[in-house]
Amino acid sequence: MALTLRPLSVQDGEKEWRFLQELEQEKNGFGNDGHGVPLDEFPEYLMRHVKGAHSVNLPENRVPQTTYWLEEEGTILGMIKLRHYLNEGLLEHGGHIGYMIHPDQRGKGYGKKMLALALEKSRLKGLDSVLITCNQDNYGSRGVIEANGGRLWKESDKSRWYWIVL
Repeated sequence: MALTLRPLSVQDGEKEWRFLQELEQEKNGFGNDGHGVPLDEFPEYLMRHVKGAHSVNLPENRVPQTTYWLEEEGTILGMIKLRHYLNEGLLEHGGHIGYMIHPDQRGKGYGKKMLALALEKSRLKGLDSVLITCNQDNYGSRGVIEANGGRLWKESDKSRWYWIVL
């Protein structure tokens, strides 16, 4: 069965909630804001994210972003966030795309495939290039980005910035 990206939805439920609880709250700069959300508050979390993807009730420093689940045969393997455009803060940290693979699924090539699928979603949103940032010592993410055509734009002691032309 093929890997697919499915957008986060208000119909999501316990399977998606459990996935977020199993991910780290923060890992290599990726923030999992669903970690620690009680199950009974999960519908509000989902609604906030669906509205945010459409610029509804966004805080002033945020941009619209669509969250996708990477699935294979109904099993969630990872999640990826696609920000529709950049602001000043995202130019410095975060870029257009952030992603995380479930700890049990890391090192199996899912990150590369998930980013490739997200790049297609980026094209459909009208982007012609995307910026992705990662920690300098995150060799796994560096490999994922470079395998998908990422070209190093700049780097610091702690971070690397890549552009991918679509």
